[in-house]
Amino acid sequence: MIDPCAKALELLNTKMLATWTGLPSDCSPKALSEAHGGDFSHYGTNTMGQKYMSTRFTGIRLPAYNEPLRLFYRDTTVVAIRVEFPDLADVPTLLKTFGAPDAKLDFYYGVSRRTEGEWVYPKRGLTLYLGSSGKNAVKLMVYPPQTIQEYMDKLYTFEAPREHPEEEGN
Repeated sequence: MIDPCAKALELLNTKMLATWTGLPSDCSPKALSEAHGGDFSHYGTNTMGQKYMSTRFTGIRLPAYNEPLRLFYRDTTVVAIRVEFPDLADVPTLLKTFGAPDAKLDFYYGVSRRTEGEWVYPKRGLTLYLGSSGKNAVKLMVYPPQTIQEYMDKLYTFEAPREHPEEEGN
């Protein structure tokens, strides 16, 4: 029997997301990291969600993506996997397949604010961050299925870019 977490990552690697039903809720970050080129001994920390939940992250690789995927976890459970520049084919058709999202949230992409560009499908365990044209995804995040309130509390992060003070002499 194939591991459900490994099966979910295989599907994610195909980029055929129309049938995506969410990341299993019990995926081990250590197992996924080791199976996909990550170094679990190296990690970063941040907060996620409107409840500012402490979260660790590490990188993993999947062959279909040019960029490393960021694996977010709390304790011994993966809470989300996010990738920038997922290069998904035919995003407008995918959006039609999914139907209306539970929420269209604002997000920052670099220093540019994208109003209602974060399309959240929490019951599917998937969020698409749309580019300004709405025809491509600049980021993709997958996670275990949940309610929109759980997503807001545990995963949604809306933070404006920070200005860095100029160094002396510049």
